[in-house]
Amino acid sequence: MLFTSKLCDVCKNALHLAFKSIEGRTSPEIPHHLTKESLIDSVLHRSCHLCRLILYHLKLHWSPLHRQGLKDLKEEPTTLTEKDFESSDFDFATFPADRVIVRSYMLELPEVLNLHAQISKYRDGLDGIFGIVQFDCIGPMNGPLKDSTPRFWIFDESAFGAPVVTSRVNDNTAAAGCQSILKEWLNHCSGHSDCGMQQQSFLPTRLLDLGDVDSKGQVRLVLSQDLDHATRYVTLSHCWGGNVPFQLRDETMQKMVNGFGLEELPKTFQQAILVARWVNVRYIWIDSCCIIQGSFSDWEKEAKMMQKVYKHTHFNISADHSNNSHEGCFMDRLAYKFTPCPFIAPKLGQVYLVSQFDITRPLKESPIASRAWVLQERFLSPRVLHFTTDQIFWECPGLYACETFPQGMPHVYDYSKSRHYRSHLTFTQANEEDGSKVYEVWGRICEDYSRSALTYTSDKLIAFAGIVSEFQSRLPNDKYLAGIWKADLINGLLWKAAAIDGWPIQPNGSHNLDADPYITSSMPDTYRAPSWSWLAKDCGIVWQASTRYSPQALVKILEAKVDFVDGDDHAGTIQGGHLTVRGCLRAARWKQEGNIDSIILDGKSGNQLQLTAPEHEALPKNNSFVLQRDTGMEFPVRDVYCLLVRLSIQPGGTSQKAMMIEGLILGPTEGADTYKRLGHFEARGEAYCKALVYELRAPAQELDQPRNILNLQSATGTGETQTDENGAGLHYDEKYFREIEERELTIV
Repeated sequence: MLFTSKLCDVCKNALHLAFKSIEGRTSPEIPHHLTKESLIDSVLHRSCHLCRLILYHLKLHWSPLHRQGLKDLKEEPTTLTEKDFESSDFDFATFPADRVIVRSYMLELPEVLNLHAQISKYRDGLDGIFGIVQFDCIGPMNGPLKDSTPRFWIFDESAFGAPVVTSRVNDNTAAAGCQSILKEWLNHCSGHSDCGMQQQSFLPTRLLDLGDVDSKGQVRLVLSQDLDHATRYVTLSHCWGGNVPFQLRDETMQKMVNGFGLEELPKTFQQAILVARWVNVRYIWIDSCCIIQGSFSDWEKEAKMMQKVYKHTHFNISADHSNNSHEGCFMDRLAYKFTPCPFIAPKLGQVYLVSQFDITRPLKESPIASRAWVLQERFLSPRVLHFTTDQIFWECPGLYACETFPQGMPHVYDYSKSRHYRSHLTFTQANEEDGSKVYEVWGRICEDYSRSALTYTSDKLIAFAGIVSEFQSRLPNDKYLAGIWKADLINGLLWKAAAIDGWPIQPNGSHNLDADPYITSSMPDTYRAPSWSWLAKDCGIVWQASTRYSPQALVKILEAKVDFVDGDDHAGTIQGGHLTVRGCLRAARWKQEGNIDSIILDGKSGNQLQLTAPEHEALPKNNSFVLQRDTGMEFPVRDVYCLLVRLSIQPGGTSQKAMMIEGLILGPTEGADTYKRLGHFEARGEAYCKALVYELRAPAQELDQPRNILNLQSATGTGETQTDENGAGLHYDEKYFREIEERELTIV
């Protein structure tokens, strides 16, 4: 069925008036469809493209929590019935099986939507972007729908780099158009200065030979030692999703060498082979068919070569939408989801509306996106072809594109490039002599990898080894230390267990709304890495990159060492490691009240100071202390230590708001002056920072609230005022306080 983009009169009038009435950078809010009935009627009976996109967006974002908020609202019953949704082309679900659920959901939407359109201008002319139009709910529904606001970028034709297609056939991602655009991307990539088609110099141990697929429907397993080293091959990234019915095993080896029918392979493998044949590539590498399953020795040998397997692939085929090997690469799709919506704007002429979020959502939120092994495969591959629910995407160092934007995604979609790393690395290699940008990219990858899922957590090191090796080639003078680089060690030590809006991120990237906000991770059953490494924990992390506020290291690294079982094999098992540092170590006592963790300094009667997230009544405003445990378990001890790692000061800011100390919570071990990491802390505000840096002298024990003296901006009494080299005002009175003495300690 041919889909042609067109708009209803309500959309045309609202957009026309919004464009015409822009003052400064925004327009007033212009009434759009005010009721659910009007909006759905526009889709069903007027085939309005924009209304359909708005409904699709609401379906994606209308969460159970929002629906719960509707219970207190009085609504008139809708006159819409199930019969209104019987059109086979009316489908807002990701999969057709959801259609009945989606119809019920649409009937569940509030009767009064009260949608209003508003346009906000962007930086004029940048990448062909005029601005954003959003459709807000005005009135009582604003609360439940405020996070579901549909937003669309407004582009002119220059953003697309080619004639804009506004009529498409509702087809399949195996269609001739997809085959054609893949060939264009490959041809374009061969001319990129950042890409190029390098001469092949490596082949995996085994490959599947597709030479007889077209004539006999046969596939054979071959040893690469018998092939020309210039042979091209493609690879496949996929979710296993449980049992894969066709695998290379000792007992199936001979059959696969002799040849087997294409139909014996699961659907995803069959369709990946068809993609290879689109561009006349004869060989494909698929993990379950090229690594002997059930043989640990073969898996260990091949896993260590994974970096080269993907680095030297012609391109990687990624079955993004599939949960298992049976769902395939190709998908039937509805063209309206990824077709630009055209409109003739007053004074501007032809513009196009494209969803702000939903274009890239099938790529970012696909089942495969949460898999740790696949993250490495995607990073290492020079080119990746993604098959999503709606369209195909392309990634290479010189191009990030999709069918909507075949000549390249506008920069406003770059926020979704947290997993689009190769362009960052290419830019870094060409423009950054000090490698600082490389460390920034490293931090983003560590965050994403930590939130990715592994079937076997014991694979955490080896599934990351290829990424490590690739970075080592860009940092030849640096040393890798279990998830952290030595030259960036201060930043790397300050990772913390992650949370979304206070809720813990689980290792698979989700977060549990019923969990304790501070239960954020677990420990592996066996030793994996030193406690100061994020690889030692099973949790999502936040990488605490250097702040923009004049950061100063408060510790000196004396020695950093990681002991690999097999020398410096990054993919190998770690048997130990330690850090020896010199810095300020502050004794404290951990306290938990409900879900709030805090510490108590100088635990003498009458002189305790509790540092906690809520503001303390004895201290001025803007002071806070946030402690994040590394695991969901309680600390094994109450007596802990705060190691001060980094001080950040905002130049010219008010001292109460502009100061932060970050550090580690440590616990004792059996060794002398030896500790292990238990958590991370941030102290904000001058008073809290001073409370960590200075300890009470004996005379201060007689004072009432003695630490109030730390709040003063200059010395009082007979003491002398001290200040740091930045002049930020780390003042204290030596009569009552003294600086914590530095000491040498080891963290294991």
